[in-house]
Amino acid sequence: MDIAPHGNLTEGQKRLTSGIMTPMYEWPGTREEFRREMTEWLTEIESHIWPRWVPGSGWHGAAEAFAESNTKFELERAVELYHGAGSRPDILRELPDIPEAPDKRPRDHLWHYRVEDAWNIDVRFKFAREGDHEEPTVDFKASDGGGGSNIGLYLSGEDKKGFKRLIWSRMRGIQPPLFDIKVYFQRPRPWALATMFGLSDFRWHMAEGYVHTGLHPSILSGHCIQGILGGCTIFDTVLDDIKRGGDGMSYDEIRGLQKYMVDYGDRRVFAGVHYITDNIASWTLALRLIPHLFRNGSKVHNFAVAAIVGQSRVFKDIMDDAIFPENYSFKKFLKAKFPEGGDLGQRTRSR
Repeated sequence: MDIAPHGNLTEGQKRLTSGIMTPMYEWPGTREEFRREMTEWLTEIESHIWPRWVPGSGWHGAAEAFAESNTKFELERAVELYHGAGSRPDILRELPDIPEAPDKRPRDHLWHYRVEDAWNIDVRFKFAREGDHEEPTVDFKASDGGGGSNIGLYLSGEDKKGFKRLIWSRMRGIQPPLFDIKVYFQRPRPWALATMFGLSDFRWHMAEGYVHTGLHPSILSGHCIQGILGGCTIFDTVLDDIKRGGDGMSYDEIRGLQKYMVDYGDRRVFAGVHYITDNIASWTLALRLIPHLFRNGSKVHNFAVAAIVGQSRVFKDIMDDAIFPENYSFKKFLKAKFPEGGDLGQRTRSR
């Protein structure tokens, strides 16, 4: 395969590595059990999506034989589906299907993407003088503190600050070794290969001119797996509360939470900073880890599957046979891991 690896991590990113077979802080099993789960998943990815990079000897794994052609095809589909090429609409300018904001101002996917990539809006409220009683704007409340702050726009009448705390309170302890995985696969970011393939209609966004978290190898998508694990943390806590006599969440609140946890990763694909198949890698690893990491493991696992199958636009597009034919290895892999989404393949879209 005639593709160069992404390259070395920054010195700061290197400090976030711990060894690809090192369990996360809250892994409840043995190191050998974690090693087994990771080894099986790594083999699946390098067989169906993207090969591993071995310094000195290049790409290895069954996917090496078709990764270049498959990646070109999926980038072409991403341009058609999401990037607004020609007369087609740019999906980032669409509004997510969420409740009306308190200030009744609609905010598109691009606004949410920027917030989730550490863009703070209306920062003047962060430095307000004592006694200044001007009410902070919705923009400030939904962007102060970066990722997770905008969950309040997906849920009505809930403890939004509490939910944001739940998303990140356990994240360092339950997320896999993200940067070790990135080094293992060394997948270049989509903008690099779009240039190589001559896809002139490809576009990608940064939060602002200088704010972007994705300047490192592409697999796996940290936002995608963090969105799933963060939503699962909230749902696991809600299930515990129900056991203690709490009211739980309504159907609309559950749907809003599920929508948020998949939009968080989907928007990275919409913005051109991740491949469609990066989400497959993140989803499948999350499903391996969830039963081990959450107290209500089986119920949380089913909740996550329902979120991905029922709410993810990227998942639905992959499963649509009119967009991605059955013969692609990554589609076969996804269908095997998510049999619940099998009936989506027959649904073609009117665009």
